Parts: sequence; C-alpha cells; structure tokens
Amino acid sequence: MTIVNVTNMMGEAQNQEKFIPKVIRKLLSQEKINVDTDLNGTIGTRKYVYVGDVADAAMAALADPSAAGKIFELGGPRVMSMRQVLRYILDVTGRRRPMIALPEGFVRLQARLGELLPTPPLTRDQLILLGKDNVVSPNALGFQALGIEPKAVEAIVPAYLARFRQGGQRASAV
Repeated sequence: MTIVNVTNMMGEAQNQEKFIPKVIRKLLSQEKINVDTDLNGTIGTRKYVYVGDVADAAMAALADPSAAGKIFELGGPRVMSMRQVLRYILDVTGRRRPMIALPEGFVRLQARLGELLPTPPLTRDQLILLGKDNVVSPNALGFQALGIEPKAVEAIVPAYLARFRQGGQRASAV
C-alpha cells in the first residue's frame, strides 16, 4: 500500500465550496468575503497543489514498485496565507476589494453564533483547523521522489481565472 497525503488542491473543476471557487463566486456577486482571523495573521498557511500534478504523482507511484509501502506528502512549491491567496485572486481578476482585519474575539463570537444557523458560514471547529498550517512536512517524500516538478499557483490559476477578469476573459491581464 502506498499513501498519498495531499495539501490543498486547486484546479479548473474544483469543488465550488472550496476557498478559491467560493471567493470567485463572492467576487462576482459583490458579496462580503470573510478571511476571518487570517487578516490578523492567526490562520495557518497553505501549500496549494495543482490537481493534475497530484494525478501524475499517483500514476508515478503506481508505476514504481519501489514506492510501495511509502507515504508521499504532496504540496505545491509555494506557501501562502489565505490573505495572500485572496490578494492574488483579486490581482489576477483585476478586482478591488477592501480587506478589513477583524478582532479574533469577534471572529470567535461570529463562529459561535453561526453554529446556530442551519448552514454555518464558519464554526469553532473550523477556526481550530484553520489555525493549523497545511503544508508538507520538512523531510517527507514528495513530488521530487516521484520525479515530478509541481506547478506553482502562478502557472495554473491565471488561465482558469481569465474568464472572471474585470471586463471579461479577453481583458488584458493585470
């Protein structure tokens, strides 16, 4: 058995409830975007990894008998905070939105009250999870052990965010 542990995946057909598609949807509808305590620097960092690279790694692990019994941790080449991801999406799509830091106590209260709703926008458990880094362990086997060079967010995201640019897909990139 080979185990492949993946950080945050990204790609064109990503689940609509994940961070990047949710931000895009809110941008287009002019909704408020909560990045919560990340604006105060208390949310952990992420290593977004392209789904195509994960598929390539899984196929490489299956094809390599020496990969049997090993654990591979797959993450993209760049560590980003959610604030950095949001700023990047805004820049690529040519949109402007203010980012306001919320006091941590307020965010915790918001999460506690939100849990009373049928579909909470944020829960206390999510705050705990968000406080943890989701990156690859320092000495873990990863893409390099499988002979794969993972693509950076900057190499993938602009192509699938082009249609969301201010002025449309054919508008010049920022």
